[in-house]
Amino acid sequence: MNFVQRSECPVCESQNCTTLVKIPFVAPVMMNFIQDYYQGRPDPSLFVADDYHLVECERCSCVYQKAILSSDNMDALYEDWVSDEGRKKKDRRRIKDMNTYMRDFKVLEALTNRRPHDISVLEFGLGWGHWSRLAKAFNFNVSGAELAEDRVANALAHGIPIVSDLSSVPDEHYDIIYSDQVLEHLPHPAAMMSEFSRMLKPGGFIVTKVPSDKGMSKKLNPATFKPAHDAVHPLEHINLFRRSTFDFMAQENNLIQVKVPYVEGLSRPVEFLRERKRGIQNKAHQSTAIFHKTRN
Repeated sequence: MNFVQRSECPVCESQNCTTLVKIPFVAPVMMNFIQDYYQGRPDPSLFVADDYHLVECERCSCVYQKAILSSDNMDALYEDWVSDEGRKKKDRRRIKDMNTYMRDFKVLEALTNRRPHDISVLEFGLGWGHWSRLAKAFNFNVSGAELAEDRVANALAHGIPIVSDLSSVPDEHYDIIYSDQVLEHLPHPAAMMSEFSRMLKPGGFIVTKVPSDKGMSKKLNPATFKPAHDAVHPLEHINLFRRSTFDFMAQENNLIQVKVPYVEGLSRPVEFLRERKRGIQNKAHQSTAIFHKTRN
């Protein structure tokens, strides 16, 4: 079995959904994209029996791909098919290109009103550890969670402690749980959000960044749809979160969504105030949502 069919919403478990786009993977528009993007690495025979089937949940508005790669093929996707070019670009970044990380650190400090050394942070899905390495340099008490062995070895070589089993983490352990471009890849994002909530201290924050849903309504026209490296990227971005989806996840975990705090350099004031009305910072390509675990 090359693909697994998701029969219910990965966020709210509702089985009521509306089809937005449905195209066989072997259709030229899909297969050409897959082979071009992954440079011919996937075996085309993997895709003959399944569709790129994008649906929207009628309960929480999560948009998700019904057919996702099996566990073994998912491992192959991220270990063998995906190009290493993204890592190489980050390795070659100039100082000015790291302003995004600096803004993140300012936001964490503003949220907690504490000094970095006193803030315990878990970066979930740290990849090659660029964010965590810089957070460590700025004196945050940072650990990472990652599955890929080569990325784990890289993190350890740079002095980043690795959490190999989240279930071993005590309840109410971290001040901040940070996740950047991860939840959209997970088959069960709601379960992971529940685990985040368990590990989070009362008064702590979950900061998550995911692809933005801006412009998706126009994009998801079945008559004109074309696959691309965007918020509904076939195979990879298997979940797309809308504002109402975040609201549902917060309510289910006794969390509240908070607005991105304004800190110097985060955004121009007029832009910031416009974005802040939505409760999430929604840029052209990514959204930032912040969840707060209140003290009882």
